[in-house]
Amino acid sequence: MLKAIIFDFDGVILDTETTEFMSWQDVFRKHDVALNLDIWADCVGRPNGYFDPYAHLESLVGGIVDRESIRKMRRLRNAELNLALQAFPGVGDYLMTARQHGLGIAIASSSEHSWVEN
Repeated sequence: MLKAIIFDFDGVILDTETTEFMSWQDVFRKHDVALNLDIWADCVGRPNGYFDPYAHLESLVGGIVDRESIRKMRRLRNAELNLALQAFPGVGDYLMTARQHGLGIAIASSSEHSWVEN
């Protein structure tokens, strides 16, 4: 008997991959270079450390960048973009139907707990 429904967070409830890419594109543009979608798409779903956007940026600009400054600016931009997101169509309906049937609801994610909570 079905007792609960588990939703994956990133990519099922919200499209956070696009906002992540957009925030990195902003960083690269500020350094007058481009972040290629093909490079980014190859990294999606891969383990942490597979792609280092800071190292890639440094290779394109030919020097060291202020990683801490970039990290702060990009996180703010990414949060701003994520606040504008709405859940994918149907997610709310599934949640409401699950509750009406007395099912438990959980969210699973490989992201940090604090990210999902916010």
